Amino acid sequence: MLKDWQARFNLVSPSTLDNAYARHIDDSLQLVETLPGSQPRKIWVDMGSGAGFPGLVAAVTVPESRVHLIESRDKKCRFLEAVAAKLGIAERVTIHSVRIESMQGPKADIISARACAGLPKLLDWGLRFQGRDTLWVLPKGRRALDEIEDAEKDFSFELETLPSRTDPEARILHIRDVKRVRRPGFEARKGGRKRP
Repeated sequence: MLKDWQARFNLVSPSTLDNAYARHIDDSLQLVETLPGSQPRKIWVDMGSGAGFPGLVAAVTVPESRVHLIESRDKKCRFLEAVAAKLGIAERVTIHSVRIESMQGPKADIISARACAGLPKLLDWGLRFQGRDTLWVLPKGRRALDEIEDAEKDFSFELETLPSRTDPEARILHIRDVKRVRRPGFEARKGGRKRP
């Protein structure tokens, strides 16, 4: 279905299409496989779902989850709906055709996002979905350490960094207990923070 719909909707980078299983499906599947056995999985929120990676993969492989896919582009939402129906998982998948920052809830057991935005922006967006025991599962590329450093300017969080099996330069971030912080030497302004 990804290949069939790609020509009309440009769902993924064309250069990845011939190797779509490794680049998208297996890359998403490894996120599910890193989940601790004790982690609740009832509500999964996937921000910026795009073509359904990792959200649809999670819906297929974690049958106890209710997966919320947040995608602002209507064409991609139509693709997500068609795939969920074809795979017989539509009753466990809710597709929200909205911008992430305009949503309120639900509180999630797991928050994911893949190739969506930098870590500071993901934490800013995702705080609205964080509950008491939420685990954030975020794949990041070769700039992972820079993104972590940037995020630490405005947020505190518990972090575990795991290797990626699909890209030796990438990392999977497990994050918990995200809190917004005000660092000394920074003052708030509209659109972010600046040094005095």
